[in-house]
Amino acid sequence: FFVVLWFHTPHKPIIDPDGVSSINSSDAAKDSIEDLDAAIGRVRDELTALGVRDDTMFWVTSDNGPENGVDSFNESTNDYHRCIRAGRHRDRKGKLFDGGIIVPGILEWPNVVTSPMSTDIPVVTSDYYPTILDYLELSVPNQKPLDGISLRPIIEGTATERTKPIGFQLGNDTAWMNNRYKLVDQDTGWLLFDMVNIAPGEEPEQTPLATEADVTSQPQEIQDIYNTMLAEYNAWISTVGSDTPYIHASQPTVALST
Repeated sequence: FFVVLWFHTPHKPIIDPDGVSSINSSDAAKDSIEDLDAAIGRVRDELTALGVRDDTMFWVTSDNGPENGVDSFNESTNDYHRCIRAGRHRDRKGKLFDGGIIVPGILEWPNVVTSPMSTDIPVVTSDYYPTILDYLELSVPNQKPLDGISLRPIIEGTATERTKPIGFQLGNDTAWMNNRYKLVDQDTGWLLFDMVNIAPGEEPEQTPLATEADVTSQPQEIQDIYNTMLAEYNAWISTVGSDTPYIHASQPTVALST
């Protein structure tokens, strides 16, 4: 079986499941997230009752970083819009800095992941589909080009880095990231960041290695990284939205009456 389960929680309006705290309050956010946690627990308990939990690939993740708020690291307000933060990461939902796109990702699969582990290799939900195909050893006829990669080497502990960059597009904002470097354009010009070697006392994406305006004055190594990643991005974005929709040969038909 295959199940995708979407929760509204903790998206606005934040409603206290106990009906006690006011909408969008910090207490309502806390109670609703605890309610979400309990619901996920019910799913896991049912997998156990069915006797399939050990052999079920079970992913839990969120879709984007927190909304609104400010980027101070010493926020003390109890207002919901400011009390949920993106940690060290820059910016919020709707932006392609890491505060808007970096989210928790958890995989539970007892028969395959037999002991706890973590990875710093960047992954994205577009990787789920090729990962499932890989483990099921399925070949899809007329498969359209995929943005994602199989995470099997990462899950099994044999990979040391990602083999394909990750691209993002949101309106006129774009980003392109690999294992170490990230290009971001918030519709004001490209910025290149080193996401691994961050200067002491700084936060990620605080000071770019190069910008679209000054890249030609940077050391050749930085110019090469910038130009290579930009060429990769341009090749990728040229294919986005240019393909024809895939329609299965046995698509169902629907007749609508009055």
